[in-house]
Amino acid sequence: MQYTEKIKDKEYFVTEINASKCKGYKNLIEEFSLTFSIPSSVPNLDALNDFLTGLEWIEQKNYKLIIKNMNKVEKNRNDYEGFFSVIEHLEDHWKGKENDLIVEYVGNS
Repeated sequence: MQYTEKIKDKEYFVTEINASKCKGYKNLIEEFSLTFSIPSSVPNLDALNDFLTGLEWIEQKNYKLIIKNMNKVEKNRNDYEGFFSVIEHLEDHWKGKENDLIVEYVGNS
């Protein structure tokens, strides 16, 4: 409920990603590139992290990422090591910043 109130108060870029499609680094990079409409090619995870901690090309300055199918990913956690690394880095970076990044996890879609 608190997230809904925050979104009403501010302008948010809202997008979603299917976590079950993020197995392996290539798929992970492709999914996040599409989800956030990254304006150029992303060669590796370091570059992906750089893009996701900037997001300058997105008009809104607050972000909500809905991550679907987390139950499938949690069951196979080792297969999704890169995914968890990216999400952890993303949440750590945006914590305490002036702009908001809200991450919402859902099981099945």
